[in-house]
Amino acid sequence: PNRTQVAKKRIAKELHELHRQPEELGFITLKPAESNLFEWVATLPGPEGSPYESGRFDIQLSLPHNYPFAPPKVAFKTKIYHMNIASTGAICVDILKTNWSPALSLLKVVLSISSLLTDPNPSDVLTKHSVPDIARQYKKSRKQHDQLARKFTRQYAVPNLKNVASQHQAAASTRPHPGSSPSTSRLLRASSVIEISDSDDEPIILPGPPANVIFGTRSRVRGRDDVDADTEGSSRHKRTRPNGQSQCHQHDVIVIDD
Repeated sequence: PNRTQVAKKRIAKELHELHRQPEELGFITLKPAESNLFEWVATLPGPEGSPYESGRFDIQLSLPHNYPFAPPKVAFKTKIYHMNIASTGAICVDILKTNWSPALSLLKVVLSISSLLTDPNPSDVLTKHSVPDIARQYKKSRKQHDQLARKFTRQYAVPNLKNVASQHQAAASTRPHPGSSPSTSRLLRASSVIEISDSDDEPIILPGPPANVIFGTRSRVRGRDDVDADTEGSSRHKRTRPNGQSQCHQHDVIVIDD
């Protein structure tokens, strides 16, 4: 067989191993591009306790047609402040250069690169780029180095949670609950009745799904049923239903008086 067929057979074997033992990856993702087995993508989580914590770093792996007899070309797509990774994304790690072996796999390559985020190597840097300056800073002022690394992580590698939250909120607002207005649909969704008073008695928790608690100063929120007070001097409320049933319904809410 020609070298491309050998490479495809090896890639298929590695892909099978990844599916068979996904726990080997942990929180790392590694998969081929949709239309090309020789192009892979991976995402590395920033290790806990490192300056890269909370970051997600995308890398690209380009496999030669004589793989595994030649190493893949690997580059960071996410900007990172690291002495072994150039601003171009090029990575300085020995197994991608002189220490490559056909016995190595893409998984081992990715795990090796991930370990650089925890244990950078000041003695093995890319001399053609400004990376040696980062190595010197790491040796002389570790605190300043870590501050800059965290700044880069927050700026380039941390997912924009605010945008993600707003997208979910917008999606939820377009699905109003049946029988309620859009402004109250989120308050009335999947709640049950819990009576809470200022007395020494235990609160009464009626059966039902987890409740949404609405806090306020002597405020009352009405659902489809009415909530009435027992007496003027009592702070405990009860639910009145036309049929006298005590079963909770989806639109029930919680009323809390201080």
